[in-house]
Amino acid sequence: MNKKNIIEIVSKHVKVSADKIKDESTTETIDTWDSLAHIRIIMELEKLTNIKIQTSDFGEYNSIKKLTDKFS
Repeated sequence: MNKKNIIEIVSKHVKVSADKIKDESTTETIDTWDSLAHIRIIMELEKLTNIKIQTSDFGEYNSIKKLTDKFS
């Protein structure tokens, strides 16, 4: 999975255009990236990559950079 794919998944769940999502984007910089969207993002990435994350660690993956580091 590449960064573009990850950004598209985040875009879909936070309902923000992919071209507005940058490497520096986080749960703090995108207002619609709430806890429910975050769970959906992680679950979709897990399903597509077959990489599992402990539920207690979901909060650590709160930025495009961290998601890309883990899932690509």
